[in-house]
Amino acid sequence: DDWLIISRKKGSTIYLYEIETEQHALDSANQNEFCKKSCYWGRSFETFCCSRDGNELTKTRSVNENEAFCGVYKSKLGSFTLIYGGEVDCMIRNSQGHEMVGPKFP
Repeated sequence: DDWLIISRKKGSTIYLYEIETEQHALDSANQNEFCKKSCYWGRSFETFCCSRDGNELTKTRSVNENEAFCGVYKSKLGSFTLIYGGEVDCMIRNSQGHEMVGPKFP
């Protein structure tokens, strides 16, 4: 995979952006049917495992490929403050607040 990440400095903040490369766009456009189905099956599995009763997917809704839960985090790396985000498969409420989990990582 090729990556293109650009940076932009505004004031004392540096912003990083991922730019879709021509190769990635071409690869996505030329995916065969099995690859497309495999991606859908993965999302379907996550939706099913993360539903409240395990049947939400079949009873009330289908897989929405445009829906995701993302967390935003703040951390320190030496003298640098980092703010970043990432997709999370599931969020479980517990006595200490919330725990983010993924079906692949119990």
